Amino acid sequence: MNGPASVMYGQITPGGMIGRSLKKPTDPPLHQVSLGFGSWGRYEATFDTSDKITKSGNVRYCIAGVCVTQGTQTDHVDYHRVGILPSITWDIDAKTSLTSIIILIIIMQ
Repeated sequence: MNGPASVMYGQITPGGMIGRSLKKPTDPPLHQVSLGFGSWGRYEATFDTSDKITKSGNVRYCIAGVCVTQGTQTDHVDYHRVGILPSITWDIDAKTSLTSIIILIIIMQ
């Protein structure tokens, strides 16, 4: 976030503030896969899938993941990350829902 965030959010750490949003299950089914590459031998693969668990659709799941490997300008210092984000949403009634999210990040050296 740009600008003095302390005006709105109070005192923060010297490193700054990070805007985070979590991936939640969607109402319409979602199935996506992407592949990418870039400088320094970067390879990236992502997937995102979301659908109903029950026929009524009141329980839905979402699984998102990313795998990145990349070299750097410094010899023998590489970047390898794997992240998996599964979540389940239960719509208890029209006004109440419960979402469970687990974040798993693996850093490989």
